[in-house]
Amino acid sequence: MSVQEDKQQELRLGNSFGWVVAVGFFLLAGWFFLTEPVQDHPLTEPVRVQASIINSGAFRTATPEPPIVVIAGMKQQCNSCHTLFESKQMSPRRLAQHTELTLNHGGNEWCFSCHDTEDRNKLVLPDGEQIGYDRIPELCGKCHGPTYRDWQVGIHGKTLGYWNKEMGEQTRLTCSQCHDPHSPAFPTMQLLPGPNTLRMGEGDANIDRHDHKHNPLRKWQEPKSNPWEEGH
Repeated sequence: MSVQEDKQQELRLGNSFGWVVAVGFFLLAGWFFLTEPVQDHPLTEPVRVQASIINSGAFRTATPEPPIVVIAGMKQQCNSCHTLFESKQMSPRRLAQHTELTLNHGGNEWCFSCHDTEDRNKLVLPDGEQIGYDRIPELCGKCHGPTYRDWQVGIHGKTLGYWNKEMGEQTRLTCSQCHDPHSPAFPTMQLLPGPNTLRMGEGDANIDRHDHKHNPLRKWQEPKSNPWEEGH
């Protein structure tokens, strides 16, 4: 047999093998199509939540240094008014101004727990030291020491930016960018919905999704029984 005839025979064998593989895959695909149960994936309505609870930035706008407030549409500093009159009663009392504020901050029952009595543009530490509004975390830390230390190392609070500092800067929000300093407790927050995974079926709080029946790796429907095994 010549070399050319050998090559022709190898070509015929290769073509025959290719046809066998192609037919085999076709039959296998048909078997999967005919025996695989139809998957019924229900489409549920998306859960809508308030945009404020998924805010990626600050919850509040902190008072700048020096402090600026808007009164009657005009930007003013605290001393713009407080230098014009003297606060005679240095004890908790009902205010004629700033009525929009609600004071609910534990033992801090009056303004001068944090605000300086002489310079309203300044805050004051328990030892009498005047500080600016850019040192609010330090002021909060005088009463909330453990929380302040957690904030310093990033355990408490919210940090924006990059995890990897080599890729970009990090910005750690201050206390008053999340908490209202006059009423710091957070109101009851709406819980975000859980993951809506089609493989886990419809949501039901009474069903343990971690058991074998509701394992998310299982199919939505139980596979159909093999007709050849029925009755055996």
